[in-house]
Parts: sequence; structure tokens; C-alpha cells
Amino acid sequence: MFFTDVTMPIMAQRTQKPAHFVVLIKKTWVDTAGVGDLIMPSNARPAQGAIDFHAVLATSCTFADSFFLEIEFYPAVLKGKIIKLFVPKHEVLAVLQTEAPGDLAGFKSTQLS
Repeated sequence: MFFTDVTMPIMAQRTQKPAHFVVLIKKTWVDTAGVGDLIMPSNARPAQGAIDFHAVLATSCTFADSFFLEIEFYPAVLKGKIIKLFVPKHEVLAVLQTEAPGDLAGFKSTQLS
């Protein structure tokens, strides 16, 4: 059989989920775990000792078990791909949740560029 007109279904472009959480993670854990490139914007590096924590704008935040907090976010370095990161609960300083993503407009995330 010979096809002269083959059309492929057009997949809808994925849109990013809005962030409803700000998660503050201790800088010492970020450095030790080696996840700084995922959390920091690709174009900025603060001076050593300039910050004690990293703020991550997350789309989802779940207590995975009694030891870890599971956060889902879009790292700038992965250009629109979402990841899940499991952070030990004792390394999390605070979690702020909001109903409307627009409420987080005033927060500066160390993960956004």
C-alpha cells in the first residue's frame, strides 16, 4: 500500500504547572548533595557565604515518608522539564503553600533565572 498524504497527530504543547509552594532548603545540604546546579539559576552564582538557604518554587510538595520531603519543580538548567527531588526533612527550613500561584509573585527563587 502506498500513502501519499500521511498526517501525524499534533500533540498539544505542554504547559508548566504553576508553583504553589516555596520550599526553603539549607545551603549546606544543597552543597553536600551536589544539587546546586538544579536549584540555582544557570546565570547566577552568589558569593560563598552570602546565603544560608535556597528557595525553590515548587509545583508539588509531599511528605514522601517520615524522612523525606518530595518536591516537584522546573529547574532552569533543564529548560522546561519537571523533576522530583527528595530532600531530607531535617534539611528543610520552611514550606509555604498558597492557593493562588500569583501570591508567590513577591518571592525570589534561587532556582529561577
